[in-house]
Amino acid sequence: MNSRIRFAILFLCILSTHVHHRALTAPKRSSKRHHNTQEKEKKAFKEHKKGYEAILQGDHQKALKHLKKALHIRERLLESDHVDIADSCYFLGIASMNLGHYEEALDYFERGLIITEEKIGTKHERTASIYHYLAIVCLALQDYEQVTEYATKALKVIEKGKGKNQTEILDLSYILGTAYMSLEDNKKAIKYFKKALPISRKICGETAERTIGIFFSLGSLYLDEEDLKKAIKYFNQALKSREESDDKDEEKIFDLCYMLSEIYIEHNNADKAQKYLDKSLPLSKRIFGYKHEKTGKVYHALGLVYLNNKKYQEALVYFEEAVKIRKDVLGPDDEHTKESIYFVAIVKEALLVDPFKTT
Repeated sequence: MNSRIRFAILFLCILSTHVHHRALTAPKRSSKRHHNTQEKEKKAFKEHKKGYEAILQGDHQKALKHLKKALHIRERLLESDHVDIADSCYFLGIASMNLGHYEEALDYFERGLIITEEKIGTKHERTASIYHYLAIVCLALQDYEQVTEYATKALKVIEKGKGKNQTEILDLSYILGTAYMSLEDNKKAIKYFKKALPISRKICGETAERTIGIFFSLGSLYLDEEDLKKAIKYFNQALKSREESDDKDEEKIFDLCYMLSEIYIEHNNADKAQKYLDKSLPLSKRIFGYKHEKTGKVYHALGLVYLNNKKYQEALVYFEEAVKIRKDVLGPDDEHTKESIYFVAIVKEALLVDPFKTT
């Protein structure tokens, strides 16, 4: 059971105590009116509990039904800034978020946040939890500025807490890295992905999807920053982890191999490029088939590698394969087909000058 669920259970216990305390300290009323209020409070709590249990079971539609009933009763009984209303909004936000109703979730979390900040302050774990969920919702809504604001607030509270929950720190650092990457603030994105990486390796493992995602993001950021050495380092780590994972996603392995080959071709390192293209070609044939744009792309890239090494006979074989595939898949007038045809002509011309140039 993760920390948010444990905290939710604790909060429900506090809520139960609070309701009991309120009943004990309530001013004297007519017994009938007092009884009716108590019954409504009990009904609200029962509906809230059913909603919470439905969240734990993953039935978020059912959770919404019960939590909305609880909120409706509480809105009629309590002041608008009561902590029980904030509690209802918190769980309604979670259920809405898990159903992909992000605008609705945003409204519930923001409403609950106003009350929570006022009643228990900005440094409380529950407040941090709302900040965290708001960051997730804003990320889904692509409001990256708001993501950075809420995630930074949540991270600050968590890091100052006694437990310093590493899972929370990992998640928030990853969210911040993703948001800053989307905002094209590469330096901040790198800072947060690097903060997330050692935690992810320790908690999730070297071959976990989260860890691979961080490797890939760091590789992309360093490539954008033109730090080729670091970009290659992280892409290779992503590739190694992907190949060693239980779920060997061959399409993603292909993408990484081909990306690394492109980097090496662009930086005139044909031998290194060939290493990754030799891995890419059988993968592409197996995943996509022979007559596929990506297979044609690999054949063309291998032609460039052999041409760069002045191995014209081999280059011609690969360029002619690329032309054949691209004509069938893209058509004779496509720019990629024409590019491969052009290089066939270049290689044939080179062979006329030096007809004995082979391997």
